[in-house]
Amino acid sequence: MNLYDKLALLIKMGKHRPVWEIYHKERGQIGSVRKFFDEDSACQYYLKRAKFK
Repeated sequence: MNLYDKLALLIKMGKHRPVWEIYHKERGQIGSVRKFFDEDSACQYYLKRAKFK
C-alpha cells in the first residue's frame, strides 16, 4: 500500500438514517463500496481490513 492507496470510511445521511460506506481507493479510483446501516458492523469490517504500521 502506498501513499495513494487508502481505505476510507464515509458516513452519509440516508433518507431516514445514517449509512456507513467503506471503500478502497487506489491511484484515485474508488473500488467496490460496502454499505452498512449500523456503526458497529461498519467499524468491525473496517478494522478487519485496515493495515496499521
